[in-house]
Amino acid sequence: ADGNAAWEGLAEPLLREGTIILDGLDEVPETEDLRKKLLDAIEELAAQLGAQARLIVSSRPYVFEAEHAQGLAGFGVLRLQGMDDGQMEAFIRHWYELTASHDRRNPEASQQDAHILYREIEGRDYLQEPARSPMILTLLVALHLRNIRLPESRAKLYEAAIDLMLDHWTQRAQREDGDYPLEEYEQRALKSLEGNQRKTLLANLALAAHREKTLLISRRQILALFSEHLPDDCNATNLLDFVRYRSGLLKAGEGGDFEFYHRSFQAYLAARALTDVDDWQDEINRLLEEDMDWWQEVYFLLIGAQIQGGSRATAVHLMKRYVSPCPEDEKPYPQEKWSFLALAARALIEQQAALKGYREVPYLELMRDVLAHLLRIVQKEYAFPVAQRAEAGRLLGELGDPRPGVGVWDGLPGIDWVEIPAGEFTMGSNDDDPNADDDEKPAHKVRIEKSFSMARYPVTNAQFASFVQAGGYEEERYWSSSQASLAWWRGELADLSLPDDSPELKRKYEAWLADEITRREPWFWRERAWNLANHPVVGVSWYEALAFCSWLSERYAEQ
Repeated sequence: ADGNAAWEGLAEPLLREGTIILDGLDEVPETEDLRKKLLDAIEELAAQLGAQARLIVSSRPYVFEAEHAQGLAGFGVLRLQGMDDGQMEAFIRHWYELTASHDRRNPEASQQDAHILYREIEGRDYLQEPARSPMILTLLVALHLRNIRLPESRAKLYEAAIDLMLDHWTQRAQREDGDYPLEEYEQRALKSLEGNQRKTLLANLALAAHREKTLLISRRQILALFSEHLPDDCNATNLLDFVRYRSGLLKAGEGGDFEFYHRSFQAYLAARALTDVDDWQDEINRLLEEDMDWWQEVYFLLIGAQIQGGSRATAVHLMKRYVSPCPEDEKPYPQEKWSFLALAARALIEQQAALKGYREVPYLELMRDVLAHLLRIVQKEYAFPVAQRAEAGRLLGELGDPRPGVGVWDGLPGIDWVEIPAGEFTMGSNDDDPNADDDEKPAHKVRIEKSFSMARYPVTNAQFASFVQAGGYEEERYWSSSQASLAWWRGELADLSLPDDSPELKRKYEAWLADEITRREPWFWRERAWNLANHPVVGVSWYEALAFCSWLSERYAEQ
């Protein structure tokens, strides 16, 4: 009766200007058809409220994706997207504001810590996708608050994260919770497993699931973890609900099954369990050959775990077995082995910081051969497709591209100048070229009377960075080639030549320029996707190119 009275008072304003949110449909168990009954009740409510009602039901997708799953008639479907970079940064900043207030920490120092965490996440490719989840980002904040820095090793990071979640598991099992009441035997079962024992059992579950190429773990397998402490005739629903909704490490999966909160946790635990298998190095090799995409994450975490555990020689051996010595001649590299070469190169990149200063011969040979093979691919000495050559170039950029002409020497761009002789060349395109504009036709001969020099490669990010670091954006003389250049540098003139062919990009560029009082770096300068050291610099206006040339000419004249 009280509920009906409350609804009568709320119904009219809710329908006029409110929104009804029914959260956590996936947390309703399927037992005794409870979820089906609730779905039926929601459909009945929607029909009663009519088309003017704003009714939102939230759930994990598996509720509606499973075979024979019931939908909600008349409801549209929106999928929650991961946070973008700005939202991630704001999320971290707000967390630190709250903790600073609660723990009476210095607000400025706390915001500096927040900035450090965001940059650490930004600098780790393997965190780019997981960290867009609020739950995973909260976990990273908690780890960072404990240590002020995230562990350098990916394996160590996952180890610390899982330890933290198991700590929370234990703490929650010890607390009374009205939503998840636990019987005494269930509390004993949840608390009975010591940290390492519990982790080992979970690792075995993860490896078994990974071998089956599934992310799902059955309720039977979960109950087996606690079987010694559960009565034969017990109803373990409360315990399973606790693991599903309160453990932090496992969550509800399809059809009443479980899964690890993120696939990377399963991969790490599977890697941990794999090292207990006889001949585990041969086993990971067999698994990679069977399905590279599915097992490569486990491989990377195996490498990290070996280095973290002090077995750097084993880690180097795991990488070295996929990299043949680079021959002195130009013997073709087997293209079918490319995926293993790239795998070893990515593992090397990930472990560069951990292996810094390691000078054992096998490691030096590994680095030498990886670089030599990648260079031959990039320089077309091996007949690889363009997509693989581009990826080889990106890997070189991460490892340290040794080619003359793409880096910096003694603080100056190491330009590899190539002399272009005088003579004729063909300019423009043929009339039948569908990709050429009218002002690019027809193809015609042009004669160059004098020879000149041109850089072998476009100016790279590393080379343009030397201009930025030398204070090129602070010195007015580099921007004085014209009034327009000087005005742009002062923030007075928008150069819109870059996005002429894209109205949408031009609109965004104009908006960006409107917010920039001074211009002190190229557009996209902080976008990781465009800023490997050996990538051509992008987002540079005509005026920035002129200023760079003015600075470089001045430096050349000084030599």
